[in-house]
Amino acid sequence: MNKPDLVMPGGDLERVKIAYLYGADAVYVGLDKYSLRKAEVRFSIPEIKESIEHAHSLGKKLYVTFNIFAHNEH
Repeated sequence: MNKPDLVMPGGDLERVKIAYLYGADAVYVGLDKYSLRKAEVRFSIPEIKESIEHAHSLGKKLYVTFNIFAHNEH
């Protein structure tokens, strides 16, 4: 039987690290350009890269989410 992953949100790099400390198997983050909650997203591309490297060093996962509606003009 497969064990479900404990997935937690990470609003910034510090929260990503804290989520792993508190037992997260994976953390999800977003980029402001692709998020409906732009005010809550505080990630740059270099910070996403650092988060991925940190996750992999722990044997954990990091998901980058996109939760905005695509339109033809975009």
